[in-house]
Amino acid sequence: MNSPHGITQCGISGVTGFHTLWDLPGLPLTERFGPYDAGKKLSHDQSLVISVPTGHVQLLHRIDPGVLYTDSEYSFRTASSGKSRRGVKVFMDFFRRIAGNTHFDSLVDIGGNDLYVAREFQGLATHRAVVDPICSGIDGQTIDEIKVLGRFIEQVDLARDLPRPDIVVCRHTLEHVAEPRGFLQQCLREGRDDCLYLFEVPAFDCLCESLRFDAIFHQHYHYFDLPALRWLVEDCGGEYLGHHFNHQGSCGGALLLAFRKAATPRKPAPLDLQARISHIEGRIRRYRTMMSLLGEEL
Repeated sequence: MNSPHGITQCGISGVTGFHTLWDLPGLPLTERFGPYDAGKKLSHDQSLVISVPTGHVQLLHRIDPGVLYTDSEYSFRTASSGKSRRGVKVFMDFFRRIAGNTHFDSLVDIGGNDLYVAREFQGLATHRAVVDPICSGIDGQTIDEIKVLGRFIEQVDLARDLPRPDIVVCRHTLEHVAEPRGFLQQCLREGRDDCLYLFEVPAFDCLCESLRFDAIFHQHYHYFDLPALRWLVEDCGGEYLGHHFNHQGSCGGALLLAFRKAATPRKPAPLDLQARISHIEGRIRRYRTMMSLLGEEL
């Protein structure tokens, strides 16, 4: 098994300075389902850090995706989860609020695993495609009029391999990507000039407020709140259109963000680093106190 490697640069800004928010020695490996093997390493040391001065929260150590997402042991699919299906309804309501009655030519769903979200866009887009390495077994097939590319986004050219998209949707994928900046730049570069982008991520804002720090785990390299995600979008040349919080979403809540290519890119406003650090560390202390009291009660 590959050992985790420590990052040397922030995934959204490239800065090299970090402040440690929380050391997590022996953090268990979760979201893996398979036969128990005492010989397998089931935990890795981890740390939650914030980049200086950008203020983006992320994991210090990354486990290789080949270990985290095995075909035999990683089995999450949207349609199999009632909570995920309810989250898709919230996502589609947000889409209609942003897009109105617009009919799109080419939709791409990045990270669409079981095609559930792409199916929801039937009648709303002429062409539909899903890009997700989980679909490697059906790569190149067309299922229910949806083109499937079972590959990582870096292995696909959205402007060449598909009808160039005028809408890109991406739910609960960006937090799993090692380098979100390059991911977002590719999407903006390969989409049409008028392309609409709708992204959804676990909301670190909600996680902090609801004390859901149990939702810090190895598969989620990045922890986006609204200021950090807007900073990334604007620094990559995007223009913010709107957002919505789904407080019933996974990991304490979800953040939905709509954006497009900016006609005139602008420099994003700096984040208040010290205030962010103080707030997050205060919430972590409260969570640890709560867990300690719960442990004593049990």
